[in-house]
Amino acid sequence: MHGDHLRIALLTGGSDKPYANGLAAALCAEGIRVEFIGSDELEVPQITGIPGVDFYNLRGDQNENVPIVRKASRLFSYYRKLSYTLPHDRLAFCTSCGTAEWSGSTEPC
Repeated sequence: MHGDHLRIALLTGGSDKPYANGLAAALCAEGIRVEFIGSDELEVPQITGIPGVDFYNLRGDQNENVPIVRKASRLFSYYRKLSYTLPHDRLAFCTSCGTAEWSGSTEPC
């Protein structure tokens, strides 16, 4: 199926730049618009410059050298922003856990 008028949200683990870049570019090359959910590390021209990508930096700074309270706060904030950003009628593709969700059903990739 060619991607005419298809939009998906690509959720990443926030740090696998080569994989996320290649996947976003391949989807866009098929005419699929990508709402790319990333982090500071992925907000680079190689990704944000792909025609057909709308980049949302919902993860922000992922520095591991912070107190556990800060990590928990970042995680809560991410999921709160994510729930407002993603429409529920689009494909959410999760590269970090290997599942694709389409219209409420979850299948392994």
